[in-house]
Amino acid sequence: MVLAGLPILLPKGSGAAPLEICGQTPLLVHRRYETVVRNYGRDKQIPLNLFCVSDEVLPLLTWAGNGLGIAVVPEFAPRLLSPSTLEHRVISQPVVDSSSALIWNKEEELPAAAAHFVEEVMQEQGREE
Repeated sequence: MVLAGLPILLPKGSGAAPLEICGQTPLLVHRRYETVVRNYGRDKQIPLNLFCVSDEVLPLLTWAGNGLGIAVVPEFAPRLLSPSTLEHRVISQPVVDSSSALIWNKEEELPAAAAHFVEEVMQEQGREE
């Protein structure tokens, strides 16, 4: 999860930062993180300003690029806009754990491209089929 915003809105610094550095700047939150962000604000008693919650990443980044606030999006998202005037910082707190799963019917043969993809992912994860 990262913060993405214009340099005038995103607090200065490098490296990971906790969500509270945003202060009362409007947050444009990807729906995937809405509960995490709300719970973090409640648990830490930090009045976060959730201006918008959306299922779509690109509008959040576009609105952040237009100065409406700071987007809270997945780490891959800032690379979707190129070139971009947005700066981004990894969010250190709250921590979001997520995982992925590959599911297929082992009784049916996968197409060559899919089988290669599964093999690459398994090798990267240090697992065997």
